[in-house]
Amino acid sequence: MLFKQCTALKFLIFILGFSIIAAQSNPNQELGVVECLCRRIAPLTQPPFGVRCRATLNCPCDYIGDCPGPAEQYMYRCPNCGPRSHVACSGVHRGTCQQVHPGIASVQYQD
Repeated sequence: MLFKQCTALKFLIFILGFSIIAAQSNPNQELGVVECLCRRIAPLTQPPFGVRCRATLNCPCDYIGDCPGPAEQYMYRCPNCGPRSHVACSGVHRGTCQQVHPGIASVQYQD
């Protein structure tokens, strides 16, 4: 009887752990998506941390988007743009700054 209880407990722990992992791997659609010049769409999975405006960088994944101010854009790490994706592959959030984060000038996202 004790063996059956332990097995059931291990099974419940496994299911709980799997559910947590599945929930974490599901990107939050409210954060939006980004598009690279390589035509891949990458969902944003991290909330913003800190506020900073940056000028456009020359990166193969750069995507020109709307953001008020001269050459200002949302910065992010694009994970889907080939072998150079581990380098700071930067781009912009689709949509205007005010549409994405009302009241916040610009946001830099973690990779």
